[in-house]
Amino acid sequence: MQQIASGKVEQKAQILAFSIMNLIWSQSEPNVVREKTGLLPLLECMSQLLQKDAGLLVQMHAVRLLFSVLNCTSSFLSISTCPKVLLMLNCGTSQDISALEGVISCVLEGLARTLVQARTGPQDVKYQKQVIILLAFIASSGKSGFDVLISSGRNKGVNFLELIMQVLSSGMNTAEIADSVNFEDLDLHKLRSSLVREALILLNRLASHPALSKFTLEALTCSNTVTSLTVDVVTRLCRKNKPGSKNAGAGRITNFAHTDAEIIELARLFRTRFFAFLGCNLIASGKLLTALFN
Repeated sequence: MQQIASGKVEQKAQILAFSIMNLIWSQSEPNVVREKTGLLPLLECMSQLLQKDAGLLVQMHAVRLLFSVLNCTSSFLSISTCPKVLLMLNCGTSQDISALEGVISCVLEGLARTLVQARTGPQDVKYQKQVIILLAFIASSGKSGFDVLISSGRNKGVNFLELIMQVLSSGMNTAEIADSVNFEDLDLHKLRSSLVREALILLNRLASHPALSKFTLEALTCSNTVTSLTVDVVTRLCRKNKPGSKNAGAGRITNFAHTDAEIIELARLFRTRFFAFLGCNLIASGKLLTALFN
């Protein structure tokens, strides 16, 4: 199945191969599957598909399988005590650690690249949401998982929290352009709102975590560029308007009102935490807020 999924075959065959592998992982004992198939070849397969233009649907199935693998292994590992996220995968032999760490870095780099790839269709938004949910699951493992979000990749330069802000900013820009022309399609708006909601839930969870809040907010203020981006995103989200369309029924618009209201509330909650942290740092450094963005 791994050979088919990463081979030069039709996309339907690749998707079917991933579906079968996902079924095996989700309905079998994880340690049995790990011993029979080996994690390294599986992750190498995922890495190849995330590093090249394999097609969005194939990449979506690859991410779904990765979630299943992590979910299965975490069911019997105390990942809160693991020093590195690679131990979540429990490769089983010390000889594989170095190779596994390298391929995991490649997988994470692929996730980072595809997360911010310039694509704006419904399936693209679904994929971005899928990646954010996967990141949220990894972060739930504690400090070791959280470190993946801010120091991923072979060069330790991938900051997934910054990338999430880029996704949110890009999505709002796209929606504003669509609205200025002929209003954004309400179904696409629903998908985008769902993505924003997942991102804000993750950000608020991290920003309020007793052990991780400081690291989270530091990652979002690591430079003037990242800080400005975060300020812009949360400020715009707090002013988020309900969708409107000349051709949309009032009932459909009303159905989105609750989600949009929740997004505004989540954005305001995160903004309060972020500005409080930012203000304390500026006061401590003797700087004014306005000076930061000049």
